[in-house]
Amino acid sequence: MQHLTQLRPLRGFTQVPNAALDTLPDLNSIGLLNVVLRHDEQWHFTLDQLIAEKRRIPGPTLGRDVAYKAMRTLVAHRWVAKVRYRDLGGHFHTAVFRTVTPFTEATTSRCAPGTPRAPRCGCAARGAMRTSRY
Repeated sequence: MQHLTQLRPLRGFTQVPNAALDTLPDLNSIGLLNVVLRHDEQWHFTLDQLIAEKRRIPGPTLGRDVAYKAMRTLVAHRWVAKVRYRDLGGHFHTAVFRTVTPFTEATTSRCAPGTPRAPRCGCAARGAMRTSRY
């Protein structure tokens, strides 16, 4: 029988809620939640960038389909909310919100009104005109 020994890191670790470990159906979605939770709010990413970053590490590679399925699982289980909105300049953007407790209808509806414009966008206007959750 194997024994689990806990090593406490001095810094640089991510706490994952037990509820996520208990409710997410696969290890890929748990792993992606770890990556999403470890960064601060200024971290902007796409799954394609994340896949490319992980492919530079020797060993088995992270497939595109697996990563996108893991993100869909996080959205379906309400650990991640994606809000698509159009700014006043007419450009569409997607904001990604993460949480340490599953989102509810009330919390996802509060995400949309204050959604900032996407980074590196040349839009002159700020603010959300129209929003929709998907």
